[in-house]
Amino acid sequence: MSLLVTRFAPSPTGHLHIGGARTALFSWAFAKKNAGHFLLRIEDTDQARSSDESARGIMEDLAWLGIDWDEGPELKRGIERSRDQGTKGVALGGDPRGVAPFFQARRVPIYNAYIEHLVRLGRAYPAFESSEELDAKRKLAVVAKQTYRYDRAAYHAIPTPEARLAAMKDADASGKAYVVRFLMPDDDIVVDDLVLGRVHYKHGEGGIDDFVLRKADGFPTYHFAVVIDDELMGVTHVMRAQEHLNNTPRHVALQKALTRLAEHGGGAFRVPQYSHLPLIFNMDGTKMSKRDKAKAARQALQAWIKKGNTDQQAAEMLGIGLADVQAFLAKENDSVDTAERIASKLGVALPEIEVSDFREAGYIPEAIVNFLGLLGWNPGMKLADGKDLEKFDRAFLAQQFSIDRIGTTNAKFDRQKLLSFNGDYLNAMTSERFADRWEHWLLHEQGEGNRGQPAAIAAVLRDPVRRLWLAGAV
Repeated sequence: MSLLVTRFAPSPTGHLHIGGARTALFSWAFAKKNAGHFLLRIEDTDQARSSDESARGIMEDLAWLGIDWDEGPELKRGIERSRDQGTKGVALGGDPRGVAPFFQARRVPIYNAYIEHLVRLGRAYPAFESSEELDAKRKLAVVAKQTYRYDRAAYHAIPTPEARLAAMKDADASGKAYVVRFLMPDDDIVVDDLVLGRVHYKHGEGGIDDFVLRKADGFPTYHFAVVIDDELMGVTHVMRAQEHLNNTPRHVALQKALTRLAEHGGGAFRVPQYSHLPLIFNMDGTKMSKRDKAKAARQALQAWIKKGNTDQQAAEMLGIGLADVQAFLAKENDSVDTAERIASKLGVALPEIEVSDFREAGYIPEAIVNFLGLLGWNPGMKLADGKDLEKFDRAFLAQQFSIDRIGTTNAKFDRQKLLSFNGDYLNAMTSERFADRWEHWLLHEQGEGNRGQPAAIAAVLRDPVRRLWLAGAV
């Protein structure tokens, strides 16, 4: 039997979102349950927004949660953990099957070879239109109240694969910008999803046209890179949020069009088993996202301005330009940096969205992992009193996780429940263990040492706390 391989493939454009952590946890648990491998891949082809710092931050957040990866970038130092969680210096990652590199920006030559392969097969073609030309066509579609679809003008302009390859070579030599588009088939596409069942996409529906495979900057789009990498890295099962469901017909069409190059073993591309997870919503029914921080900060700044302050005074207080302040207030951007500046100056508590937010706020990984495990999944077990089993650890999840227990309705992120879980885990600790965990949090999250704190004092503080931060505030 072939090895079961799941993957988590974040873009290093910021901190790890708590929803991404849920996806990683489920992918990790499914691999562990089936004696498979959990692979970490960094999708850093957005050169303007990606950073090594974000990539490392994501890896450290995963390690802090105990979601270790069998294959992927090496986190040589690991993160320092408190004594009851293990020692620092744990090495994660590696390349036991020889499928590296795990950063997509380092795989561009591989993608280029497959681009040429698709063009040669007649399944892709270069397109030389400017962004202004395409915008004009989109505007005409809006006026006509039609859904814009690319008209294949570039495909018809250069009629043969050989001529298209020659045009690409000439453009590369002269520095002329172009993109490469996929020739979308005229067939219906069926996605067999392990959570949602069979999803049928009829040809022409959903606005799926000849989408771009390679951007003008020479880097692949998400749609292309993910398909190439999942195949060459042997990924058998893909778990991701339901918001990616409408991307899947593009990926399935590509998989059916592609064959491996001879140097990669030849043969047809496989279609992984897809599982699209329910989205995570706030308790008020809005989608949980990084924009929640901007929303809270914007409301606070608007209230401050209504007290008689001006936009200019806000800009001076925040140390940013007036235009940036006004754009933020007008909802033209949701800058996290601006939101955090506002929160700092006005004493506003922003909602925790990223894993790092929860770490800094005094939540512990055991509580977060337990809580995330219940967001869209349940073990289907009862306690002796007839209540549903809700308290479990990572080991239990790795032993019991199954896709058929994943629901299809949106999950609700109940912060009060998470807070209660956190308090229960803290209160179950011995005084010595709590003191150790608190000391570690003070040192590594707050930058404050508190060494030598007597365990007896920690025991007094422990009773009412729900987060480590509250212990420090007593």
